[in-house]
Formats: sequence, C-alpha cells, structure tokens
Amino acid sequence: MKLYQDLDIPGTREQLARFIDQLEQLLSDGWERSRPLEKEVLISMLGDMYCFHCTASGTRPESNLWLAKRPDGNLYVGNILSARHPSLRFDRYNSILQEFYLRFVSPAARLTGVDARLGPAETHIEDFLSVDTAALLRNFSRLANRSFPYRPDRQRWNEFVTAAHRDGATLSSSLLERWLVEEEGWSQDQASELGRDYERARDLLNVYESQPA
Repeated sequence: MKLYQDLDIPGTREQLARFIDQLEQLLSDGWERSRPLEKEVLISMLGDMYCFHCTASGTRPESNLWLAKRPDGNLYVGNILSARHPSLRFDRYNSILQEFYLRFVSPAARLTGVDARLGPAETHIEDFLSVDTAALLRNFSRLANRSFPYRPDRQRWNEFVTAAHRDGATLSSSLLERWLVEEEGWSQDQASELGRDYERARDLLNVYESQPA
C-alpha cells in the first residue's frame, strides 16, 4: 500500500536553527522560503512553522511544504499543500517531498550534524500483523463469498480478529479497509463494513480482558 512519506528531523534547538539557515541557503530551481506565509501562521497562533514554496515545474505542481515543530522541539513535515490540487495523491506528494529531501534537506543535515529521516513510501500488511495473523486475513479475504457471506466466512474472520487481538496487532481499521480495497479488490462499502466490525471486535475484546476474573 502506498503511504504519504514522513520526514523527521531531530536535533537540539541550536542544531535545528543552523539547519534551517543552511537549508534556506541551498534552495534553488523554483524553491524559496515563504516568510509571509510563516507570519500568517504566527498571527493565527498555530505555532512555529517554516514554509518552503516551490513553483510549478514539469509534473511538480506549485506547492507549499510546511516544516512544523513537535512538542519535543524536533522538526517534521506537517503537510504539502497545492492551490491547484486540494489533496495531493501519494505519488505527487512523495515526489515533492523526495526532491526537497534529496536536494536540500540531506545536504543541509550533513553540514549541520542533523539526522534527517525520510520514511517509506509503501507499507505491507505484515508491517502491522504477524506473519501467521496476516495469513489468516489473506485466507479469509480469498475464500470469502463476497456476494453472500456464510458461516465459514464468519469463522475465518473471527479467527483473524482473535489472532490480531492476541498479538496486540497495530493494524488500524482504516489501514485494513485500504488493504482490502487496494490489494484484495473488495468494494469500498464491503471494506468499510469489515473495518467497522474489526474495530468493534477489538474494542470488545479489550473490554473483556480488562474485567476482573
């Protein structure tokens, strides 16, 4: 499954201040720091943020990339916004972020001793489930009668949910829905129903286990 990539930039306050200065000096080819937009953010009391604007070039749309501060002071990419594209899709968003990282962030990080970390652009169901539990989910998906579910479908589904709970799986209902649609070809309505069922079942199992014996 495709992901919107993350970019985390940890460091001390002094390191990150030098990093931002160095980053700004390296910008070129349609990239610049937008201080007017940063001032608008400060006026609206959204906190310290750094805005880097890029002009349209080739397949790259005109966009604003925002670096924000976490509560611990570390920097991260909060969002990439484009006036012409209200919601950038995975490939275009990641392409802009990768260009920004490779051309400017990575060199600035080396020069200032900062460790910039670019996250993955794709993920797999096994990143959130054990191999055995993922196999149970795949077994359910590929054997299920999607037109008219019947008892063996429910049994296989319950085996998957129980295993996910037992493992403490980090799979969210939203990621489960995306996997069912994008990787297994379920309809959005079917996937949403299964996602809700998964979330309810995990909540119920958590409540059950929290009760005194």
